[in-house]
Amino acid sequence: MSNDQQEVTAQEIFDEVATHLAKQKVQSAKRNEARGDHSCLYRGPNSTKCAFGIFIPDELYSEALETTTVSTLMACARNKRKNSVNYGYSAPLRNAMTTELIAVLEPLDVHEDLLRQLQKIHDAETGPAFWGLQLAELAKDEGLEFDRADFEQKLAASAIDPDGCTCGAPDETPHAEDCTITIRVRAAFAVLGKRAEGAAR
Repeated sequence: MSNDQQEVTAQEIFDEVATHLAKQKVQSAKRNEARGDHSCLYRGPNSTKCAFGIFIPDELYSEALETTTVSTLMACARNKRKNSVNYGYSAPLRNAMTTELIAVLEPLDVHEDLLRQLQKIHDAETGPAFWGLQLAELAKDEGLEFDRADFEQKLAASAIDPDGCTCGAPDETPHAEDCTITIRVRAAFAVLGKRAEGAAR
């Protein structure tokens, strides 16, 4: 890492992704009806961004980055930073890997494994309903802090009729423990959590 670049911690990266996912509430993806699955995108419909896409500034984004994994992007940036020959990467990807983008990715390089795992959570076919459980498991494995209850409440907020609120909390603000919305969200995600834990066995 260059001397003038500020170190980024694993907790900061995790928090940034978790906050983004809770606010966006949907995957950044394109549905493939023929295959019955979806392709996740660094930049998706309605200005959505994936777990890694949020670290790519809009002005440095290129469609050439799509269909490449986090590991591929990081490896391409490392090679180009060292002036190594990039024969293993497409010409469009090499061209998209500008000096400015390389500088953005460099502080993240040491956290490549964490970024890959966060991207995997975002991309999973199980979707947003299981993000809380999966993030909690990842945080435990990596020794990071994560408030699953708070995350899931924020994640579910837009799907709940605001008229059900009994504590008057503003948008994107945790509701009181005895609020009807809090109780309903807690109950809903408890069911999802049990389903996910059962599937993991």
